[in-house]
Amino acid sequence: LLKLYLAGAALVSVLTASAQPAITSTNFTVGALIPDGDKSGLVSAQTISTPITNLTGLKVALKVSGTWNGDLYCFLAHGANRSVLLNRLGRGDTSTLGYTDLGLDLIFDDAATNGDIHVYRLQLTGSQGIPIPGALTDSWAPDARAASPISVLDTDARSAFLGSFNGVDPNGEWVLFVADLEAGDIHFLDSWGLEITGDTAPTEPEQSLAQSGEGSSGGSNGNEGRASARAKNQMRSAWRMQVRNHGVSAIGEIRKTASFFFSSASNHALD
Repeated sequence: LLKLYLAGAALVSVLTASAQPAITSTNFTVGALIPDGDKSGLVSAQTISTPITNLTGLKVALKVSGTWNGDLYCFLAHGANRSVLLNRLGRGDTSTLGYTDLGLDLIFDDAATNGDIHVYRLQLTGSQGIPIPGALTDSWAPDARAASPISVLDTDARSAFLGSFNGVDPNGEWVLFVADLEAGDIHFLDSWGLEITGDTAPTEPEQSLAQSGEGSSGGSNGNEGRASARAKNQMRSAWRMQVRNHGVSAIGEIRKTASFFFSSASNHALD
């Protein structure tokens, strides 16, 4: 029994120790017009395949060409998880149309030192009313405001960060939704991408415990070897159940989520 226990403990140790941190980076060229003044927006769905099975960190690259950043609402989704990247930048009590600046070419990172992208002018110019030259660049923390983009304000609470994806299996479909909510300015979704940090699945050891010497002889050693092999198979089955894909189609759920943000909860409607 002691030998069986030690063999099982060794197997668990090998499986645990063999999990390794990794980074997967992607970039998706889209080059599509974002419908002007249309809450149905634009959906870009991409399938990720990576050896990472447990996400521990996420950064998002986004490039949008346009002429009024305050028009834009954008979120990222994977399965049931969401992060709000843009929610009418600059919109507040004194500016219901948001910032008038020209486009975005940046990285979203929860830990970005620039802080909250919703009020980026305050960080860069010290004033909500002073425009910046050209597109907004550098790294910024997501807007993360889950409030309706029809009524969102700079003072609203922030909760929908990229950290909401921590612990998920990143394999499968990821969806970026972006909408231009005010008519009169044109925007294009040029590209977007992900930098996924996480742990890979443990690698099964090549050598069977039954072949390691425990089960090589007859009698009690043979019985212990067979019991050890059964224990290994049971652990292997449990391990395989843990390492599986969650890639499911999310476009339908994206539409439902977008509709929620325009619901009567904010006492506003676009229709």
